Amino acid sequence: MIRRLRMTVAALHTRMNARFKRLERGIDAKFRAFDRRIDRRLRASVAQTNARFKAVDARFDGVDVRFDRLERQFAQLAGAVERIGDKLDQNLKRLNVEVGTCLLAVNTHEKRLNDLQASQRPPEEGPPAL
Repeated sequence: MIRRLRMTVAALHTRMNARFKRLERGIDAKFRAFDRRIDRRLRASVAQTNARFKAVDARFDGVDVRFDRLERQFAQLAGAVERIGDKLDQNLKRLNVEVGTCLLAVNTHEKRLNDLQASQRPPEEGPPAL
């Protein structure tokens, strides 16, 4: 039977330190690999989120352009309606003057006709005048 030499405390300490260093290096390597995987996923997720935000921003920009165009069209429409209202007011004032003239002529002619009809009718017999 072969007898092994006994280890001294210093040799045991050195041996245990080597084992722990080896274990520590392995654990560190696994953590670094995990960190790299997480960082890669995070970068991909951030890139995807940024792309989505850029797409949403582009859609908002498109909507802003459409609202600006609608605003300009409404301004043009409001100006056109204002001009039409002004023209209608002018025409109404002119028509009021012309209608007044026509009504005056019609009233005059109606009065003449009534006077003519009254003169052509035989006098009505009524109670004797007092």
